[in-house]
Amino acid sequence: RMMMVKRGNLQNELATIGEESGEGTEIQAITMFKLMKAFEKVMQRVHDRQNRPVHTVVRYNYSMESSREHMLSFVQIEKTVAFEKVFELCQDRVHALFLFLSLLELSQQRFMTLLVGEGRNNFIVEWNDNRDEEIATSPEISEMNFDEDVKAE
Repeated sequence: RMMMVKRGNLQNELATIGEESGEGTEIQAITMFKLMKAFEKVMQRVHDRQNRPVHTVVRYNYSMESSREHMLSFVQIEKTVAFEKVFELCQDRVHALFLFLSLLELSQQRFMTLLVGEGRNNFIVEWNDNRDEEIATSPEISEMNFDEDVKAE
């Protein structure tokens, strides 16, 4: 009986079965290691698809214009304000950033001045009553006039 069917060469049998299946897949080339690597790649793609970072755009309740107006009115009323007191009303870090940028802009336009107090990180924001006189004497400041910016918008 053993002579009727040739047996004993596993590689030849797998090659024959692979050719007979005709699907283009070579069964003898597929190993358990290759199957596990392919499965691992698929699982990694599924994991990456499920854990894809989500980028959300948040619209804040404040703007540069509103923070600039707040800063103008606050410092004009108080006349002299500690730097930390400016940020007491902040809702979050972004709001503090808006206020800080408006503070820098308004000090550049000479609406207010920044004074260095004694000790470390001790700054004082002071309302500038002499702004109009400074603008008249300095031509580069008149180009940054806040009133012209508001009219342009």
